Amino acid sequence: PPLGPACARSEAGARGAMEEWRQDKFQLWWNGEDGPYDDKYERVPWTPEEILPVVREVAIQCNTAALCTVCAASGFPRSRTVSPRHYISPDFTSVSVATRANTRKIAEIQACDKVSLFWKDESGKGGWILAMGRGAVELDPDGEKAKVKLTVERLEVQDYNKNIMGNGLDNW
Repeated sequence: PPLGPACARSEAGARGAMEEWRQDKFQLWWNGEDGPYDDKYERVPWTPEEILPVVREVAIQCNTAALCTVCAASGFPRSRTVSPRHYISPDFTSVSVATRANTRKIAEIQACDKVSLFWKDESGKGGWILAMGRGAVELDPDGEKAKVKLTVERLEVQDYNKNIMGNGLDNW
């Protein structure tokens, strides 16, 4: 049987370590309760407390995201590039985007508050983040500017660099 990723490579160390390491149905390695680990000896973020800071940092490094709204007249989704960067809450429960007040995105969010933000990570092996939730519009008193605030209800992630997989293997 294969050994877990952090096992000693020597025969003597391997015999004792074999009993503790197990591979789960998702092909991740566990040493008792310690884990999971991937096949490259890297600890895989597994709990929300481990995952959310990593996901937030990836979103910030992406610089831009696609904001998707629904056009009330046609029912079709519309996407445009926005720059939320540092306006992502530490726990990823809200994201804000600055914009002009007189835009289609503002009118569409006021008509249908279901919105999503999509980030594409092109670093290393890549990945993506999808935040879905309810959008609210906050108009500036000057009438020229506005802020869209997305309250995140669902977060989906596929991060090949950190082995955070959004294909049903997550427990968060």
